[in-house]
Amino acid sequence: MTGYRILIIGWLAATALLAETAIKETYQIPMRDGTLLATDVYRPAGSRAYPVLLHRTPYGKGDQLIPETYVNLLVMVKGYALVFQDTRGRYGSQGVDSVFFTDGWGALQDGYDTVDWLAKQPWCNGRVGVYGASASGITTYRAVGSLHPAIKCAVAIVAPTDLYRQVIYPGGEFGKALVEGWVSGQGSLYMIDYMLQFPYYAPLWDEMNLHTRTDSIHIPILHIGGWYDCFSAGPVAAFNDLLSHAPQKLIMGPWIHHSVGSNTQVGQITYPSADFNLIGEALSWFDTWMVSGSAPAAKPEVRYYLMGDPARPRDGGCRWLEANTWPPANAQRMAWYLNKSGGLTTQPEPETYQLSYTYDPAHPVPTLGGNNLNLQAGPMDQRPVDARPDVLGFVSEPLSEPLRMEGYGRGLFFVSSDQPDTDFTLKLIDVYPDGREMLVVDGVQRARFRYGYLPSQVCWLQPGVIDTLSIALPPTALVFSTGHRIKIALSSSNYPRFELNPNNDLDPNDRSQLQIAVNTIH
Repeated sequence: MTGYRILIIGWLAATALLAETAIKETYQIPMRDGTLLATDVYRPAGSRAYPVLLHRTPYGKGDQLIPETYVNLLVMVKGYALVFQDTRGRYGSQGVDSVFFTDGWGALQDGYDTVDWLAKQPWCNGRVGVYGASASGITTYRAVGSLHPAIKCAVAIVAPTDLYRQVIYPGGEFGKALVEGWVSGQGSLYMIDYMLQFPYYAPLWDEMNLHTRTDSIHIPILHIGGWYDCFSAGPVAAFNDLLSHAPQKLIMGPWIHHSVGSNTQVGQITYPSADFNLIGEALSWFDTWMVSGSAPAAKPEVRYYLMGDPARPRDGGCRWLEANTWPPANAQRMAWYLNKSGGLTTQPEPETYQLSYTYDPAHPVPTLGGNNLNLQAGPMDQRPVDARPDVLGFVSEPLSEPLRMEGYGRGLFFVSSDQPDTDFTLKLIDVYPDGREMLVVDGVQRARFRYGYLPSQVCWLQPGVIDTLSIALPPTALVFSTGHRIKIALSSSNYPRFELNPNNDLDPNDRSQLQIAVNTIH
């Protein structure tokens, strides 16, 4: 996660010189353990109290979502006090950076303590809104989960809500490229060893999981994400968990992490009309819940971009749609079955069969696109890797009419292996008539964790014994066009997106003894 700026369009584009300017004050705000966090406050001069918008970031408080040239307009015209803070151990703040472990509701609660200090200042009217994207989106969700009563609403952009399942150990496997690249990029590599000490789900991870707190969260939140963002699951999951507790809004576009809100190329596809005025939407959200004090007129809670073949808009894709729920209320479950000849059909085969491949962790399937942060991201043609002998492909006949997929995919497989543990990877692919195999979403499941992520739930594979294994895929919205085919690809590696499974029964992160596995799909 790098420093983040989002293009501002709409009413802010019409800048004007103001007779008065915002004053800037810098404070060292004390946390409950005495650590001081560097904080800049922009507010109107005088004795009035204002609603406060708080942005907490590990990338330097000068690296704001709202460029400083517009801060004066927000303060003097819109009537907010704006607060930008360096998180613990970052830039001007004291302490040691713990990569968000002190920002939530654990022993140290830097988000809560900051809001508590702000709410007591004479220039704050007791109403605080929190917002941010990427890393500061994480601190936003962490502050929301701290349950401070002064937090009245929030805007969280491209941020995860469950760091164990969505970021660090998706499917029980270490999210190597994302975690190592992100932590290395901010100079906190010492945290890698800490994370590797906790491969099983533990109380520690409850403190990094917003969904352990959602029953107690009753504030309006605007959730924004991208279908190809590395954190695509977070905004959708938070929206669904909180919708029954308070007004929520979800915006999902065809974006990767660094293109949110834009109309730029994503992977190897450029989706038309993909841009969205996110800052305008966020400011409207704050005006509604921080200033007006009245609920807005009823409108759809979900705005989402339905992806598809840009050359075939007549099939219904490549446009923005609205819904009241996610998935949309008219979505229906649909099942596809593997065929022994490599087909994918809507009816199961009448007889059983099996297909095997050899997974050698010394020669993994390389990552090619997908929901990545610091690797090439987005829809990429999978043909260079799908031709490998350790990848099993199953493809449908060309579609006679468009097929919309809106929601979640999940693969349920009957598997076996000659090793006690291994990974199974799944890709959902849109095959174009010209042969391109464009990745839609992918996932992984570590076999030892197929029944759960607690130490007591570990279950080894037994040679010759068939067992079930489920692979969850991130949410998506896409039209498979007429003439396109649906493909799934199964293997046991996707490296370095996911760490290599050494195929042994040692500690989950002990990769000292690599073994070759013969894995079978039944």
